[in-house]
Amino acid sequence: MEAITDPSTPAFLQEVEASAASLRLVQVPGKGRYSLLRLRRFWLRRVEAHIALRCRFWFRRVEAHIALHCRFWTRTLFGLVTSLALVEIVWWLLLSGWLFRSEWMRSRYKLKLSIIGDDDKRRKTESDDALRDKFDGFEPFGGTAEMRQEDDKPTRVAGSGQCR
Repeated sequence: MEAITDPSTPAFLQEVEASAASLRLVQVPGKGRYSLLRLRRFWLRRVEAHIALRCRFWFRRVEAHIALHCRFWTRTLFGLVTSLALVEIVWWLLLSGWLFRSEWMRSRYKLKLSIIGDDDKRRKTESDDALRDKFDGFEPFGGTAEMRQEDDKPTRVAGSGQCR
C-alpha cells in the first residue's frame, strides 16, 4: 500500500506517513474489525510529527529573533564600551597632566593666561619664562622629581637597613 503524500509536506512528515502506511492492518480477534490500535498509532504519529514541526518552526523563529537582537545589542554595547573607554582615557590624560601640561603641549601651543589685573601682570604671565616657572614643578607621575634629587637624600645599603 503506497502512502499518498503531498509534495508540500516536509520530508520527516512524509517518512512518518510512509512508515504508518506500510504497517499491515491487523484484525482484532473475535470482532472482525480492523484494529483501532493501529489507527490510533497512525494518528498519534501524525500529531507528534505536527508538534515537532511546529516546535521546529517556533525554535527557528526564536533563533532568528535572538540572532537579530544579539547583533543589535552587540553593536550597541560595543559602541557604548568603546566610547566609555575613550572617555576614560581622555579623562585620565587630563587629570594626570599628560594632555595639557606636558612639555610637548607647551612647545606646540602657547598658553595665554588671562589674569584680571594690571597690564604688567598680564605681560609677565604671558611670557614663556613665567609659564615655564609656573609648570616646572608639576610632574605627571611624581616619580621623576624625586629621582633627580636622590643625590641629596641618604641611600640605604642593600640588605643592611643602615644609611650611608
